[in-house]
Amino acid sequence: MNENNSPLPAFHFRVLFKGLEGISEIDSQFQSVTGIKAVRENNPTAGSEKTAGATIFNPVILKRGMVSPIHSVLLQWVIKSLHEPAKHFLPEVLIEILNEESKPEIIIRLVKVSVRSWSAGDLHAEKSELLMEELVLDYTSIELIAG
Repeated sequence: MNENNSPLPAFHFRVLFKGLEGISEIDSQFQSVTGIKAVRENNPTAGSEKTAGATIFNPVILKRGMVSPIHSVLLQWVIKSLHEPAKHFLPEVLIEILNEESKPEIIIRLVKVSVRSWSAGDLHAEKSELLMEELVLDYTSIELIAG
């Protein structure tokens, strides 16, 4: 627990995909997670008053070095989900911000998660870089949970 109430580091995190059988540690490690955002729309009414509209959840973008689909249950799910999105959504994805003891300090819970897109990075014969993949996820709601 963060006893001194100081800000948390943004570099110590993991992503857990609930509902995938046989998932391994490799599928919880990402270089970056971006796009976590919820916005309440304001709908102007006839008298110029604004009323609260629907909440819009930005897609979450996950980036990592690509691994073989043979070793990645996550990548297998992504491909199935892109072909049949209604059949292959996850009940939740947990983004855990970890403290110095590698225990969750804050958990960002994304609910009813589906794949919006997947892409592989550039291949370049003159550069010695890892092949990166990007996974974009949609979700229907978000919760913040103390660890």
